[in-house]
Amino acid sequence: MASVRCVVWEVDDAEALTLLATLNRLQGQDDPKKRAKLLARLEAVRAVDVSELARLLPEGAEEVRGLLALNAAPVLRPPRLPDDLPVAVHFFLSAEQRTALEARLKKIGGGREAALMTLVSATE
Repeated sequence: MASVRCVVWEVDDAEALTLLATLNRLQGQDDPKKRAKLLARLEAVRAVDVSELARLLPEGAEEVRGLLALNAAPVLRPPRLPDDLPVAVHFFLSAEQRTALEARLKKIGGGREAALMTLVSATE
């Protein structure tokens, strides 16, 4: 094409982001992470809270909160050292022994592992 029709709107950054956030919803599907980044930028530029954003956008307040939460950095915990990892323990019992052990663990209460360790500690 030698030429194209163009409409120029004189808007500030906040208005441009608002238009981007609303007009892009007219067609296609959003990438939630990109949408979340756009809403975070819009929230910062406009300096408004979630309810005000929801008033400007097609999403409701809960949906805006959910999208903004995608921007939060995940909470990472430090890796566990090999000595801190759980270890499987296997042993063989007769049916009678298993029944007695299960009854005793049930009487102690709590999870099986905790009850077994309570039983071990009691015999020290």
